[in-house]
Amino acid sequence: MRAFKLYTATAALVWCQPASSGALPPATGPYHVGLQKHVVPVLNEADPFWPNNVSTSFLVNVFYPTQQEPEPRDWERPYLDPVTARLYEQQFNLTAGSLSTIKSPGLIPDAKPLDYYHHYPDSGSSPCR
Repeated sequence: MRAFKLYTATAALVWCQPASSGALPPATGPYHVGLQKHVVPVLNEADPFWPNNVSTSFLVNVFYPTQQEPEPRDWERPYLDPVTARLYEQQFNLTAGSLSTIKSPGLIPDAKPLDYYHHYPDSGSSPCR
């Protein structure tokens, strides 16, 4: 099921993306977009498919609001890293370079997250406090 969702999301990106633009639309709203990538280890000692405590991991991309201004290079960042783009192009029989040329304008890696409590006053019902 996870693979189906991943393929569906990638296919939607490829087929919905106008061929001439080469970039995703920039973020709208008052904030810019930060990105952090995390590798989450997974170890299930009782997993019958991975005996002897063999572990695996998965990648999590976290997108969040930030007030940090993008630098000029942030406007030309590729949406996918070159290895992932090449694998998807092969998996979906796409023209070489069709995914690696899509840009993600204004995406700021490891930007300082927005200070939630400074920008959103506590209404007294926040589950975070």
